[in-house]
Amino acid sequence: MPNIGGDKLCKIVRRMPRLNETYIAIISGVAAEEAVDFLSWGANACVAKGPFKELARNLMIVIERAERCGVGNCCGEVMGLDNLYQRGLTKELLFSNKHSLVTIDNISEGIVEFVRDSKIVYANPAALSVIDITEEKLLASRFIDLFTGQDRLRIEKIVARIKKNPLFIDESEPVVLGGKSLVLAFLPVIHDDHCSVIVIVQDITKRKLAEEKLSFESSLNEAAAKIAEMLVSTRSMADVAAFILEEAKVMTESPHGFIGYIDVESGELVPSAMSTEMMAGQERPPAGFSFCKFRGLWGWVLNNKQSFITNDAQNDARAVGVPKGHIPIKRFIGAPAMLNGQLSGLLALANGERDYTSGDIKVVERFASLYALALQKQRNEAQIEYLAHHDPLTGLVNRHLFADRLKAGMLLAARHRLKLALLFIDLNDFKMINDTLGHEAGDHVLEEVARRLLASVRGSDTVARLGGDEFMVILQDIQDQRAAATVAEKILSTFRQPVLVNGKVCSIGAAIGISVYPDHGKDSETLIRKADKVMYQVKGKGESGYDFHK
Repeated sequence: MPNIGGDKLCKIVRRMPRLNETYIAIISGVAAEEAVDFLSWGANACVAKGPFKELARNLMIVIERAERCGVGNCCGEVMGLDNLYQRGLTKELLFSNKHSLVTIDNISEGIVEFVRDSKIVYANPAALSVIDITEEKLLASRFIDLFTGQDRLRIEKIVARIKKNPLFIDESEPVVLGGKSLVLAFLPVIHDDHCSVIVIVQDITKRKLAEEKLSFESSLNEAAAKIAEMLVSTRSMADVAAFILEEAKVMTESPHGFIGYIDVESGELVPSAMSTEMMAGQERPPAGFSFCKFRGLWGWVLNNKQSFITNDAQNDARAVGVPKGHIPIKRFIGAPAMLNGQLSGLLALANGERDYTSGDIKVVERFASLYALALQKQRNEAQIEYLAHHDPLTGLVNRHLFADRLKAGMLLAARHRLKLALLFIDLNDFKMINDTLGHEAGDHVLEEVARRLLASVRGSDTVARLGGDEFMVILQDIQDQRAAATVAEKILSTFRQPVLVNGKVCSIGAAIGISVYPDHGKDSETLIRKADKVMYQVKGKGESGYDFHK
């Protein structure tokens, strides 16, 4: 029997249901030199190969026993050993063969041999482990039948091309078997009229996974470094958000994505960037829209402040309440943007070409954290900008921003051929409030003055605190001095209402000096100086009032 031993052939026969009742007898040429455990192979009897007459007599005994007792009868001893002697050369060959078998059985690479029609006749333990099949099932099956799809077609073409030279399936495009990535080397063996192919099977799954993990980590770190670079640069928040979303889509192989922040004042979810196809039937969502209710899969992430994956979104209970008009979601992955335990926003992706994995959630959580950091940086910068241009006590425009507003207002008035009024306001007897009731009471009075001033002017006008108890008001786009007089009277009227501080009533009075552009000056310094001069003239009269520069 070329290419296959009697032991393996017995095992193949025994696993065939139609040959269950077959009586198997083995004729062994090495029984005298080596113990033959034929019963473990599934054979019923074993006859040692010796002189022809002796061999024929023993075979007749075996046949008669098989006819009389059937397959249930087994002879545990090898017949015909009495008249044989051990042969030294055979023992040496057997010993050498054992060396080869021990070597092949213990190497890490799988070894498979197949013959015509790709029938497998040998597989070492490493190959059986990689293929994950018992030896009895593997032997005599076809090598190409182990594979499916494109991998099967590739192997069929290779087997058809094998002649004298080795052929390979290398690491650049390995075949897949049972979820394992395999590299194959096909080595033809030609001896006389017999031809077989030895296949060296190398499992590179762990190395591939390690390489993919390394590549994944490298890509993730590279993207994170780019985002960090954008955070320290002057790039806009819109650019940062768009970059984060695009990188997350690429790394998770997702066609759809959304990234947005929670508005601090309204509590609504405002998009920073999103796929144009997120709303079915719309190429792009309306500008400035937001989500006031957190529903569906996004809502679950925001309400629970937890990330999660679902690869069957249509049957996921968390998908209840998806907004009308939203694209159908098959797969979903989302993570909240958290910083110091506070919810800042959301990063969500949907409908990947493959099932999302724990690696994908790592990507989304990492990018969501960077997005939260970007949001915090933006808000810190906005806060710093605000504090640099506003009075910390009243929240009014401070002296620096007031100067810019005044210059811009004068340019606008000149362009539209209108007037601008400047009101210089100083409170009466404020020092007495501080001295008698304390600075905390004085601060309360200043905050109340700021509220009343803001309530007395239009949103387009500017109210500023220059320091202490001095305030400035810029009235934009007025026709004449009467408009400024009306505002001044309104301010004084609101001041006549006393302020209650710690159960004590405080009266507020003020002197207001008014200058008008361009009537009283065409530069900011002149307008401020003239309004200040008039305010002191009013204050010198000892009562609340207002007046214009003459």
